[in-house]
Parts: sequence; structure tokens; C-alpha cells
Amino acid sequence: DRSYFLPMLKFRLLDGQTMVTEAMTGSDPAPGRPGDQVRVRYDTTSPHRAHLADSLAQPSTINALHLVLGIGLMLAGLSTVGFWLLIVVVLKVPV
Repeated sequence: DRSYFLPMLKFRLLDGQTMVTEAMTGSDPAPGRPGDQVRVRYDTTSPHRAHLADSLAQPSTINALHLVLGIGLMLAGLSTVGFWLLIVVVLKVPV
């Protein structure tokens, strides 16, 4: 069982309002200590959807990693099927 730290973010919106929200993504170890100044990215239409700007756990980074992993697994599967077809169909090796 792993624990992840979801920091509470307090930041000022462009209109001057102060927003306090929990980060959308977590990390282990903790990304900092309470009171540390950090850069924050947030959705201007939904400011409560915020995360640390310098974190690798940004939603766009996570999506990119999932895409790369998915493509890699798909290529591994296709190459396995291709190898099996080569052995059985082309080389006529009995299985």
C-alpha cells in the first residue's frame, strides 16, 4: 500500500481571487514543505483543477506516458502475432 502526497495549493487567480484546492496529482515523496512557493497551473474555466507546474505528474505528462506505454504494448503484441504467423504459416513448423 503506497501513499501519495496531494498538496493543498493556495494561489491567486488572474482576477485577484484567492483559490485553495487540492492538487489533481500526487507524488511520493512529497513535492515540498508547507509554505513553499511553487508554480501552479490551473484550468481558467475550473480553477479548482490545478496541479504543480514543475511536476512530472502533470495530466499531460501522464497522458503522454500512457500513450507511449500503450503503443509499446500494442507493438509487442503485433510482433508476437507476426512471429507466430512466420513460424506456422510461412515456415510451416508444426505447433
